[in-house]
Amino acid sequence: LVNKFPKPIGQLAQVDSHDSRVSQRFELFINGQEIANGYAEETHFEKNKYTIEHHLIHKNDLYHYQLSEPNFFLNSLKHQGMQKCYGVAVGTERLLQVLTRLNSAFLDFE
Repeated sequence: LVNKFPKPIGQLAQVDSHDSRVSQRFELFINGQEIANGYAEETHFEKNKYTIEHHLIHKNDLYHYQLSEPNFFLNSLKHQGMQKCYGVAVGTERLLQVLTRLNSAFLDFE
């Protein structure tokens, strides 16, 4: 389990209360294979707005295209707020690969 990620990698994750340089984010590895990742969601409107605005500027500078601002998310966050929550994404094909000890999760059924 790896859990010390620089804040820019976990942009919508909460900042660690003991070290402001890292986010409350983690990845689960089995036999060197990433199986899952997750983080504690940042629920503060101003922090999310700041992060998103700077991310959009960075993407535009880097790739020369402009992404739209997630207005629905930001308006909901501003007016309704968000309870403390966490999210985890599991790569089912990766988990299957580890459990079945196959070299690839992509099977040829022909």
